[in-house]
Amino acid sequence: MSHPINRSIIVLKCVTATASCLFALMFVSATAHAQTIIQNDFEDGTLQGWIPRGPVALTNSTEAAQAGTHSLKTTGRTQGFHGPSLNVLGTLVKGATYQVTVSVRLVAGQTPTTVRVTVQRTPVGSGTQFDTVASSATNGVTDAAWTTLNALYSFNTDNSGLLLYVEATNPTSSYYIDSFSITQLAPPPGPPPPSARQLHRPKQGPDGGQERP
Repeated sequence: MSHPINRSIIVLKCVTATASCLFALMFVSATAHAQTIIQNDFEDGTLQGWIPRGPVALTNSTEAAQAGTHSLKTTGRTQGFHGPSLNVLGTLVKGATYQVTVSVRLVAGQTPTTVRVTVQRTPVGSGTQFDTVASSATNGVTDAAWTTLNALYSFNTDNSGLLLYVEATNPTSSYYIDSFSITQLAPPPGPPPPSARQLHRPKQGPDGGQERP
């Protein structure tokens, strides 16, 4: 004995399957776009492109390390905004989303302080802007353990300057940084993904009708 076909159930299953496929495609696309842009572990004994911001001394040190045996040590600070810096102009792009990560620790004997990752951004035709990317808790960085700062960052201006630096509230704090990375999580916005209707639009034959297999 034959059973009647419930067409509404079939249609619902097709729609559900299509939505699941679209979600999977979007997830795979986002995962594929994630890529590490900068990664500094200082294990090669160099500064790996970091430069002083202000009259500070940067040295590759084996006194402390969050991973491995090396870190970047900053001493000689006299202002809060002094510290190690990295020129990221031409490396980071407008509209993309990045994850910025760095581990920090004070040199032995230093009093607890607040440490921040900041970007000095100079938009074309405009004044300099200072973007706070990540910050520790108030006086949350000590000489007893490593603290990892981690946050998302993006910008939507064309820039003539883009300088990332690590600063501390205490103007004379000396500290180490290690395990620094910038990962692009999403590229600049592009055209919207195709809809389910576009993905399943039937091909047109030469006479304008639907092609048949």
